Amino acid sequence: MSPAHPVGYSEQNRGRGGPGDEELPMPTVYIDDFVGVSNKLETLPMAFAIRKAFGHEIVLDWPELDSFRVEDTRRGSVRILARIGAIRVRCCDDRLFNSLRRKKIILRSLDGPAYRLDPIYMEVASRIRLDPGLSGRPCLASGTMDPRGGSTAHPGP
Repeated sequence: MSPAHPVGYSEQNRGRGGPGDEELPMPTVYIDDFVGVSNKLETLPMAFAIRKAFGHEIVLDWPELDSFRVEDTRRGSVRILARIGAIRVRCCDDRLFNSLRRKKIILRSLDGPAYRLDPIYMEVASRIRLDPGLSGRPCLASGTMDPRGGSTAHPGP
């Protein structure tokens, strides 16, 4: 099998007792704290596409995870040991994507091969869950609540 084969280290093949299977650590995709929560959320489909193809674990280093969680990921830190030897992916075409097997990745790419991303966008969106402690509480961007239930910073008509 050539090194660029896109499914050689997939979830389907992991743990099936192949040669050296027990020796291979799970590769990791890290998404660190970079500009804006919307950009970070937009990297998730790419991370899950990498996971689907190659079996990577997804680690999120975001302060916003105090307010929500993303199923099938874990919270972690992208410290110096995570950065050593990692490939930094900012723009991903098919050739780069196919080379990511068994690689440690720091992901900031909002794009990737459409045939891999398009089918999983809605699946990935369904993995985002609001922290149960926050649901049902009013959300204040700024200001205080007035007795009618609105914000004094943004009064209604």
